[in-house]
Amino acid sequence: MAIVDFLDTLYLYKAQLELAGEDTSFLNDVKVIKVGGRLNVGQVIERLRVKDEPIILAQEYTKILNSLVKEGEVAVVLVLGIEKFAPILELEKVLTGINALLSFVGDERRIMFYFINTDVLERAIPEVLPLLEDIGTTVVRINVVEKSYTFSVVKTINRKILGLKVTYS
Repeated sequence: MAIVDFLDTLYLYKAQLELAGEDTSFLNDVKVIKVGGRLNVGQVIERLRVKDEPIILAQEYTKILNSLVKEGEVAVVLVLGIEKFAPILELEKVLTGINALLSFVGDERRIMFYFINTDVLERAIPEVLPLLEDIGTTVVRINVVEKSYTFSVVKTINRKILGLKVTYS
């Protein structure tokens, strides 16, 4: 497993977990690809600069993700904080990045989970969220009401789980 950490999102999540009294030691051994940011969590194996053009960033990102895949295995990759790019990039550059993500769809050598703060994304560039949902094979929304979390499958290629809701208290 690996985590792609955009702009120190992993550090923020780790700090919040620790403040909540949770054990975060499991993060010490996780492979991390940093995209921007300066605060290290886990074993940082690669760094990408935010200042690079999106097409160059996408090419480097693809190369690094391909290096994680070992023959006959499936790489699980969590992507955190990608929405933080929307407020700092022009729409054209964001679309270039989305197009790069499209190339990963159907690649059975990796399973990627994108955790996206939709509030940030919708405020920055409202057009982007539907495009991301369109290329995703499964979209799960998480809603918090009081002390309960509801996970709802709103889009999937697996019809058996479409509409599934799970609540955790």
